[in-house]
Amino acid sequence: YNSGDNYILKMRFVDHIYDDQVVDHMTLKVILPEGVKNVRLNPPYDVTRSPDQKHYTYLDTLGRTVVIAHKTDLVEGHVQDFELHYSFQKIMMLQEPLLVIGA
Repeated sequence: YNSGDNYILKMRFVDHIYDDQVVDHMTLKVILPEGVKNVRLNPPYDVTRSPDQKHYTYLDTLGRTVVIAHKTDLVEGHVQDFELHYSFQKIMMLQEPLLVIGA
């Protein structure tokens, strides 16, 4: 979802794989576009959030924000959506093409 420069990513923290599943330890990593700001994670239950990291791909200058969350002892009742709120200026989508043109 988006409204102007504000975006919301809504997806499941863990998905249904089979009946009566139990996940001992889960690490969720979400790589966001380069240049995002104001990142806020709204999980449906308590999770342990690690500090954000940076992931660099080809032509990245600032790095892409990686949001990391951990949860232990997940069961079928934990199959719920989380929301990840962030702001991203659409003009940033032109950064890499302009780097190629200018090089």
